[in-house]
Amino acid sequence: MTREAKSITDQLASLLVEERDALDAYETLARETADSTSHLVLEILTRETKDDLALLGQVAGGAPALEPRCASDPCDDRRFASGARGAARAAHTRAQRLRDLACSERGLERERLALLLEALAMNTDKHAHLLAQLAYCIELMTSAPPFLTATND
Repeated sequence: MTREAKSITDQLASLLVEERDALDAYETLARETADSTSHLVLEILTRETKDDLALLGQVAGGAPALEPRCASDPCDDRRFASGARGAARAAHTRAQRLRDLACSERGLERERLALLLEALAMNTDKHAHLLAQLAYCIELMTSAPPFLTATND
């Protein structure tokens, strides 16, 4: 069966299996390493993969988070979206500062510090991206014609 022919349910089930396999691999590597930096990185990956598994499980199960909770005030939504965009810009700026610090440490026999600073930068970039996407989603729903956002009561 081709990827296009698989239902979203089948694809999500497959991704859940792959995430569980990744989690098992990270946990195994963490148990096997004696290196403190490797262990720290693998702990981060394990924790984040557990969070990803929980979210993926909710999405696969039709999580309530996929539906709006209630009708909201478009003005409040626009303020929220604006705040989320501001937080995204601030996170992006912090990520760049972390990345700059990481770059300054490379080649100074402080590669482990550079690695951890880069990991923090990537995570902060992820936060910036999520905030920007959330703002976009809220803005899209706020500007959508009412017949596109109506719920079936």
